[in-house]
Amino acid sequence: MNKIILAVVDTETAGGFKYPFIYNLAYTIEELDLDTAEVKTLAERDFVIKQIWQNRELMQTAYYERKRPLYTSMLKGRKAKAVNYGVAISTFKKDLEKAHAESVWAFNSSFDNRAIHFNNEWYKKPRDYFPYELQDIRPIITKLVDAKEYETFCRENGFITEKENINTTAESFYAFVYSNPNHIEKHLALSDAREEMALLEWCYLNNKCRAIF
Repeated sequence: MNKIILAVVDTETAGGFKYPFIYNLAYTIEELDLDTAEVKTLAERDFVIKQIWQNRELMQTAYYERKRPLYTSMLKGRKAKAVNYGVAISTFKKDLEKAHAESVWAFNSSFDNRAIHFNNEWYKKPRDYFPYELQDIRPIITKLVDAKEYETFCRENGFITEKENINTTAESFYAFVYSNPNHIEKHLALSDAREEMALLEWCYLNNKCRAIF
């Protein structure tokens, strides 16, 4: 059996670039069979962070603050769980250890790394509280897609920046590799983590040289 265990995390924050307080942290941990492409979900959690969620003034600084009613509905329906930050990050660590995850990933991982490091310091967690450095999916998938085909797809389907450059977002890459030009990212942590995991698994299944990882 040629299997690998992967983890992908996504964070949504309030407070701006300088103070990226996490109000939504979600992750999925999956076992991917590289021979059959079969996937088994080992753990999946969606946490709303109480300290930030209950701070109305701070939540108003969130870029996706307008999505607050969606979170309220998710919490009422028990699709997400409200916990303190320490519970969320320690549960993540325990799930990673239990699954023996070989790597932990995020799309544009510098953002999520910075957010987690900032929150660990803010809540006075020791350095070894979460000893993982997230790896970045974006440079991997950028190397694996056909650059000309991707650019043509983005220009034909409007995945273009204000400066007329092609997008290199998870949304645009997902639309391309799964041939879904109408795809719109939800910008909810668990939904985004699932889509980014799908991108990561695509990378592993379509890479002919493991050295790229």
